[in-house]
Amino acid sequence: MTLEDRLIQKTYYKHFINDNENRHPIEVLGEAAVAEQEKESYDLSDIRFAQGEVYYHSQDFETAIFKWENINSELEPWAKKNIGDTYYKTGRLSDAEEIYLSLKVDDPILTAEVSLQLFSLYIDQDNIERAYEVIKEAVKVNPAYPGITELARKFYERQEDWESATELAVSESIRTEDLFWFATVIKYAKNQYTTIFSPDYFYQVLITFYKTDQMHFKKLVSALWESYKNEEAYLEWIKTINDIFLNVDIGLYEYWQEISSLYEESYLYLISGLYDLQVLHDFIPTTLENWLKVTRDAKSLFPAAAIWTWNEQFPSTIMEESVQKAESTLFNSDSDIDGLSYSLNIVESMMSWAEQRNIELDPSVASLLNKNVHHLLMIDPENDEETTVKTLHTFSREEDERTWMVVDGSSAYREKKLRQSLDKWAPLGDSLLFIVHPTYTFNEDEREELRKLEQSMPVHFLIKGMDAHGDIESRLRMDFQDALISVGGDENLTSFIQANFFEIIDGTEKRRIHKLLSFMRITLHDLGKRRVEEELYLQDLINTEEQKIEKLGSDIEFLRELEKKKSRYVTETYAKLKDEIKDNFENSLPNLLRECTKIITEDSDFANIHKEVNDKMNKVIEVQWTKVLTDLQHALQQWLSLSREELVQSQESFDDLAVEFNNRFTREKVELKGDFKILDDWRRDIRRLTVRMPIEEQNIFLQSKFAQLMFQRAGKLIGALASQKTMYNQYKKNVDSQDYEEAAQMVTNRLFAQFNSLENSLKLDVETFFSQPFEELTMLKDGTEVALENNRLTLKDMKENPGEYYNPIKLFEIRVRQYEVMIEAKEEVDYREILVEDN
Repeated sequence: MTLEDRLIQKTYYKHFINDNENRHPIEVLGEAAVAEQEKESYDLSDIRFAQGEVYYHSQDFETAIFKWENINSELEPWAKKNIGDTYYKTGRLSDAEEIYLSLKVDDPILTAEVSLQLFSLYIDQDNIERAYEVIKEAVKVNPAYPGITELARKFYERQEDWESATELAVSESIRTEDLFWFATVIKYAKNQYTTIFSPDYFYQVLITFYKTDQMHFKKLVSALWESYKNEEAYLEWIKTINDIFLNVDIGLYEYWQEISSLYEESYLYLISGLYDLQVLHDFIPTTLENWLKVTRDAKSLFPAAAIWTWNEQFPSTIMEESVQKAESTLFNSDSDIDGLSYSLNIVESMMSWAEQRNIELDPSVASLLNKNVHHLLMIDPENDEETTVKTLHTFSREEDERTWMVVDGSSAYREKKLRQSLDKWAPLGDSLLFIVHPTYTFNEDEREELRKLEQSMPVHFLIKGMDAHGDIESRLRMDFQDALISVGGDENLTSFIQANFFEIIDGTEKRRIHKLLSFMRITLHDLGKRRVEEELYLQDLINTEEQKIEKLGSDIEFLRELEKKKSRYVTETYAKLKDEIKDNFENSLPNLLRECTKIITEDSDFANIHKEVNDKMNKVIEVQWTKVLTDLQHALQQWLSLSREELVQSQESFDDLAVEFNNRFTREKVELKGDFKILDDWRRDIRRLTVRMPIEEQNIFLQSKFAQLMFQRAGKLIGALASQKTMYNQYKKNVDSQDYEEAAQMVTNRLFAQFNSLENSLKLDVETFFSQPFEELTMLKDGTEVALENNRLTLKDMKENPGEYYNPIKLFEIRVRQYEVMIEAKEEVDYREILVEDN
């Protein structure tokens, strides 16, 4: 046991005791102390230190501390540490912490032990922050100290601090190259704890894994690869792993299939259309080179074709050595490929991409995506039904269950459109069944079209009816030597197919691959043209919207002027006739009121004569007002008729505007309708205002200054016994000199108040009539302006960023070309094998 071990375990005292010693250590140490003191120059520090240990183990902590407090030798730091341990053990945690923190020594072992004690103390105090500080510093200063990194790992895991745990595991893997730490890093990666780090953080540890243990290296690569999927750092991970594989050697017989599969998955993800082509130039070449590097020859056709295709599209971007290896693989590969699955995968990707961008592709191609459906294109010239697509009964051959889908192209054929019919349905067909009736004869054009079709799918014939089928069959066999020609009656078509055409399934998959590739090529070409068409369409739409906005602006201005004109006419016409009748009424009243004073005579009751005169005046006003109402009714009816004509003319203008707009701009249809309900409102108001109703009594005479004066003096005059004649003369003189114009004006204003209110509302009513056309055109103009701005921005973005559209198409073209290369390579190898067998 080393000295450090004795100091750590507090067994330094055994240094003074022989192995055969049976006495108590205190007795032995006492003798040693006496012997030491007999020396001329002595030092009891080591003995006291040992005595303190014995007292500590004997639970005599006070004496132990006393002994350790008197140490002046090299053991003094350990003595202080032991005092701290004693305080810790007796629960005096603050005193222990003070002692531990005061120890500043260069001894790495003592420093580590103090750190471990402090760490335990802070854990007991639940002081996690200080515990972090101590354990991190301890690992940093002396990671090799036994147990310290394991203690740190467990602590981090309990705290679920995966960042610190991962940093520890990575650094320990690099430092120790220990498989335990390798497994720990792999575990963290599998649990997704490592994604908080940038992928390049793991570069050095991956290199360490590779140099130490390739099995663990593969596991870590796979775990990290899976963890970074669907993360923002995925591209950075691909770059990191590419850098690593560029710098490692792969043995000829080493198995890297899992890594190869991950490369394949990443390659398909990269070229799925999510990234700009310029970005991919930084990733694809090295990805392909490394993919081929880790792939065994039996599985290397896919990466080889990908390299050859990428280099074909972007020359000199891949190292020549990798290109040569790819070409050699393509020429000699006997790899099995699932070409149909590859083709279906890219078609599905194209359809998904188009759907996300609201681009319509031929929906009929979706039926080709099911490998278990056999598409039989059937043409029956005498079938009277419209063209339909119908699925027949599902039946199986051995363990292979398939569905037959019959695509009926008969109606198009009857319309002498065989070429169009075949152009539409041929890409969907796996085989063609032509129904021949005894009375039907082919013309040369039809024969030629069917011969061309034979190049892409088997063509077969069903002769309906038994009569004279021999001649028909012989003629067909001359022209279509590979066709299956059968004679049938009117039995169920499904049963007939099952009985006679099962063998036409053979070779379907190979033909469908070529059909899908052809479909993809045509579709990608069309998509390229569609972008140009879309830009032209948008520009045309922008031009139309600009014209529409200009037209709507001028129409709105026209309506505004028309409204002003009609409003002015309606209000001025009304005011003119109303004011004319009002003025006549007001001008006639003074004389009529003055005539009412003639009822005053010398015999009048001058105490009440003023009331009699006022009553007479009210009766006169009522009679006159009745006549005025009749005049107003006739005049306002005439005004209403004239106003209606003006509004009708306005509606005609609305209709002209709508027709002109709708003829010029066919997308939106405007309908401008004036609100003719205001005529009903006016008619109701006129009826209400001109109906004769009792009018409120007017205090005409009673409100005159003379009448009020006479009323006040009447009693005095009578009391003074003034003569009747005197009263009459005074009344007559003053009544005749009265001015009744003010009273007439007051009465007129009161009676015409409602007519004035109607006049004041006419402008608002005319605005109501014009409100719908204004709102319709204004809303359309506002909406068009918004659409115009959006279309301008869209077109601007399309022109400034063409790659957003064309890059995915380019990548689809690369994928299609890659699959074509794979199929061509496989077919070439198969052909060479046939030649070898024949020779």
